[in-house]
Amino acid sequence: MILYAKAEPAATKVDTAYLQEESAATKEARDNGVRPLPLEKLLNLLGYDYATPIEGRREGYDKAAVNQLLKTQKKRTTTPPPTGNEGTAPPPDSGAMPEEPK
Repeated sequence: MILYAKAEPAATKVDTAYLQEESAATKEARDNGVRPLPLEKLLNLLGYDYATPIEGRREGYDKAAVNQLLKTQKKRTTTPPPTGNEGTAPPPDSGAMPEEPK
């Protein structure tokens, strides 16, 4: 005995349009000799197995190269020690062209 059964919501225009289209497609399929199948049966017919684990794409990688990259990143993140000549101007560039007098 069900005391508090939820009433089914009234069908919307979209629901009725979908059901009409589905029944028309099913009727046409049966007229052409095609038997409609639920999705679960179709997947089994095609060889799909629900128990098969889903595997991601495996990709090979070089562990030594990855470790080398990680070591260099750790070295880059540390700040270099102060050199003592932070307030002075940089040395003149020897490859620069000399200034021409005006």
